[in-house]
Amino acid sequence: MTEMIKAVCKGEIFGGLADCYVLADGRRVLSQRGAVRVLTAKDDGKTVGAGGGEISRYFSRLPPKYSKDLVMPGIQFSRPGGGIATGIEATLFVKALRAYVAAHFDSVLHKSQEPFARNAARILSALSEVGIVALVDEATGYQVQRAHDDLARLFGRALRDDPAEYGILWHSRLIREMCRLYGKLYREGDLSLGRTKEIITVRLDTGELVCRRAMQAFELQEEMQLS
Repeated sequence: MTEMIKAVCKGEIFGGLADCYVLADGRRVLSQRGAVRVLTAKDDGKTVGAGGGEISRYFSRLPPKYSKDLVMPGIQFSRPGGGIATGIEATLFVKALRAYVAAHFDSVLHKSQEPFARNAARILSALSEVGIVALVDEATGYQVQRAHDDLARLFGRALRDDPAEYGILWHSRLIREMCRLYGKLYREGDLSLGRTKEIITVRLDTGELVCRRAMQAFELQEEMQLS
């Protein structure tokens, strides 16, 4: 009988929503319950999902195109303080978040799945900010000087930041012209072109700018600036 792998370290992330562990073989994992809570957290940030069930059940409900690569085997391990837990690899959880975002922009999610996609986009945006800071700290050795919870606090700020500031990055003439090209009604001050496969999409609700046909959009903006 194979001996159950042990967790050598334990902590909490996502504002305490999820327990996380480092296993003896170096794998980073999230608890199943924690992963469910993170994915299903309510928009107000106060009331969270029940945290029950297997996270793989949520991912399996994505369209096959987006769920086929989400192999999410539950990892059973013994916790540092005793007892047995089941988790999933943290990197696979991030991959699943990307799948939700991709499915959202392809307009193939059920209405009940849209809140999960919004959570996924917000988390990925905050993680990218934390990631670059962590890499710089590791490269410079600053990680041993910063406060132990610096990255957690940075993640929290990134998650809460008002995304409206990103609006200035998009010239109103670009938005107006894209609306004209794709037959969309332009409303003054509206920086969202909706969710279609063909047009540029500005994600102001998450603070993340996502483009469809990005190169064409940038070229169009360049032409307008030169004219």
